[in-house]
Amino acid sequence: MIAIGTLAAVLVALVFGGVEYYRGTADRREQATERRRAQATLVNAWLEVHIEPDPPELLAEYRIHNASAAPVYEVVVSIPAGFMGDAPRLEPWGMLTPTDRPRVVGEPEVVHFADDQDVQLELTFRDAAGLWWRRGTDGILHELPGNPHVTAPRAAG
Repeated sequence: MIAIGTLAAVLVALVFGGVEYYRGTADRREQATERRRAQATLVNAWLEVHIEPDPPELLAEYRIHNASAAPVYEVVVSIPAGFMGDAPRLEPWGMLTPTDRPRVVGEPEVVHFADDQDVQLELTFRDAAGLWWRRGTDGILHELPGNPHVTAPRAAG
């Protein structure tokens, strides 16, 4: 009788131990994901649109902000084609250092859309840990497997 009770206690302990191990593994995995994304979530870009009164024009400026504690690298910002003349993509930045305020990039440009229209930017960059990220036009941050701006070599054929 004592043996059955001891066996039952051991089985219950193993079950509870297994459940706690699984929860701990899931928690560690979630914490690792949060640590990996921590810097990337603090890097953003957007267009700020304003009306210039003389002459009346609708102008937009790129604003980029790295609110993290470390620089990011190879930053590329692009917008949908047709909104700002023939330059829907900013030249890549070598490094974007952390700042407490967003910085304006380039000169204001005339835009070709209504003043109430939102234009979502796409932003790609490499963080200080060497991971590549893309914040799509939907604002969602995605980790990338590698440099999205490098094209694969064509197969000889």
